[in-house]
Formats: sequence, structure tokens, C-alpha cells
Amino acid sequence: MDYKEEFSWIDKNNIETTVEYTMPAITGPNEWELTTKDKFKPLLEMPAIINAKKLNTVIWSLITGFILYGLLRLVLRKRIAAALQPLVKKINLDLVDEISYRSVLIGFPIFTLGALIFAMIWAQIAWTRFWGWDPKEVWALITWLFYAAFLHLRLSKGWHGEKSAWLVVIGFIIMMFNLVAVNLVIAGLHSYAGS
Repeated sequence: MDYKEEFSWIDKNNIETTVEYTMPAITGPNEWELTTKDKFKPLLEMPAIINAKKLNTVIWSLITGFILYGLLRLVLRKRIAAALQPLVKKINLDLVDEISYRSVLIGFPIFTLGALIFAMIWAQIAWTRFWGWDPKEVWALITWLFYAAFLHLRLSKGWHGEKSAWLVVIGFIIMMFNLVAVNLVIAGLHSYAGS
């Protein structure tokens, strides 16, 4: 597919920027101007805080994932969970619960040191401030608070089994949002959306 599209705009620092898309753009940059005529025009204009090119990558990845999921459903002719159920029948649920709890128990202090304490020390050296309310910093704090609440509920309230499993799933969703959306889509000081 030889699709190629270029958009140019002036960013917040009054610098003219050009972005080249190799797939049809679903979202366009803030205050963009189409440089190639008679081509596919983006459907949405994104605010300056969101990198439209990286958001297009995420959207196209989700579309591809849904297509693959649909093809897999057609091949299996039943829900994927129903197809996998015979493979997971003999799993000990208490063991899985204990493994997820211990994983959080080991990862929480490491995350505390790396994502909060050492990151704040590095931010003080690099930017002369410990905290700047950057999207990555805020979501690191949200993640830390969620896993602190998970450990509190597990240890003091005795949440085991299904309640604990749902908390682990919610924690996984928070981590995936932090890794994908905050890093790639939302622009900030230490996200990859600004490039």
C-alpha cells in the first residue's frame, strides 16, 4: 500500500512541523493544514496535548486487533473463553490468587522506589523540581495508590478470591492505560507522544 500523507502546522513554540502518515489518518494534529491535495482528510482534529500521529497508531492497532478477534471467533465458531475453558479446567484458583498477590507484594516496593522515589530525585536534578503534575507522574501516583489500596484490602480486610481477582484485573487495566495511552497518546515531559 503506497499511502502517504503529509500534514503541516505551527506548534505552540511557533515552529512549523510536518508529520508524514503512512496509513490513512483518522485524527489530525491541532490546527493542521493539508499539504497534499485530493487525499484522505482526517476525521477529527486533536487538541495540542494529544499527539495525533501516535493516536492513529493506537486506533489502527485496536482496529487490527478487533479484526483478528473476529476472524478467530469465525474459525473457532464459539467464544474464545469457551474454547480455552478445557485448557484451564485443572488450574487451582487459590494458587493463581496467591501468585497474583505475591507478584503485587514484590512489585509494589520496587515500583515505589523506581517510579516515585528515584524518579522524584531524578526530576529534581533534571528539572529542578520534584513534582510537576505531568501526565506520567500523575498516572504513576494513581497506579501506586491503587496497588496500595489493593494491598490494604487484601491484608486488613481479607479480600481473597473473586474480589482480589477483580482488583488485579482493574490494576492491569490501569497499568496498560499508563503504558499505552499516557506514553503514546498524551503529550508530556516524559512521554513519547511529543516526538
